Amino acid sequence: MDESQMWHQLENVIKLRSTEDQISWSIFGIFWAANAILLVALFQNGTMPHGTVGIVIALVGFGLSFVWHRIQNRALKYVEMYEAIIEKLEKPLTGRYPMSL
Repeated sequence: MDESQMWHQLENVIKLRSTEDQISWSIFGIFWAANAILLVALFQNGTMPHGTVGIVIALVGFGLSFVWHRIQNRALKYVEMYEAIIEKLEKPLTGRYPMSL
């Protein structure tokens, strides 16, 4: 692969990495809102719910948290993969490792 192709590939990977960041934050926002709704449902009257209602709401919250954890971990693994590709492309193009912030 020549240098111009490597620069083009680097640009593509940087765009993918940026998109994955946006996806991660969107996922976080959606699940944060869902958990907030569950908390409002749980303490609707300002007191602890009676009987099975509280258990059901808590189990739904646990399920949502588990799903969020799995989705977020997958998204973060993609970010790590893109970072590794960026590093592999930047080293031959610049002759050094990427600059850290």
